[in-house]
Amino acid sequence: MSQCRSSGRADNLPSLVACFQRHPAITRVEIDPTLSSSLCGPFPDIASLLAHLINASAARQQPCIAVYADVVADEVHGQRIHVTLTSPAELSPREWSRATAMARRIPALLFHETNDDGSRHVILELNLPFDTHGVDIDTLRASLGSQQALHSMVHLLDETLGRDLDALDALLDAPGGAALQAWLHRVAGVLGLAEATSLANTGLGLEERLLAHGRDAQLDDAIRRFGDDVGRLLGVLRTTVDPLRL
Repeated sequence: MSQCRSSGRADNLPSLVACFQRHPAITRVEIDPTLSSSLCGPFPDIASLLAHLINASAARQQPCIAVYADVVADEVHGQRIHVTLTSPAELSPREWSRATAMARRIPALLFHETNDDGSRHVILELNLPFDTHGVDIDTLRASLGSQQALHSMVHLLDETLGRDLDALDALLDAPGGAALQAWLHRVAGVLGLAEATSLANTGLGLEERLLAHGRDAQLDDAIRRFGDDVGRLLGVLRTTVDPLRL
């Protein structure tokens, strides 16, 4: 269990929740497939809170705990998630007080529910933003000189990246790598205009890998995830200049 709290591998929420499968008190872990791996959050603190809840329950000989991570709201800027522990033992007032204090520091909401059959659930509600890959909107606005310049930049990105993102599925379905290589090079260049250096470098790295080794299923999946990240970043930028646009 200490691996979940300290390992650098648990650097996103799906992998954090998945690593609890190794805990002897856990009988099942189910993760919503729509739960994004591109969320930002204090993952060590989240892992510590879940470990506290599970360990306190396990100490009371309650070894049959299931963990479910569900997306309850998917928004432009992030996701609202419920991490549910089913059938845990009831914590002492002191243990529960410590758990709620840990939740406040995340910050998150911690509560419990009791079903009609008497079974108990503890639910951790998280509101986590998507990773903007190092794009600081205020810095970008300052470097461009005005809100209007930022608006023009985002409009350009919307047109250019929007077309490219719409074309990605067809490129991945088609054989060969030349068109995908050109797509990665072009998208990385456009991301550079928005000072999305980290994400641009990811695209260039995928391009280099494609040129060096050709296509395979693992690379195609990585390119698809890259496209998803680009789409989320574009959504954040859109709502920054036009908050009414969803």
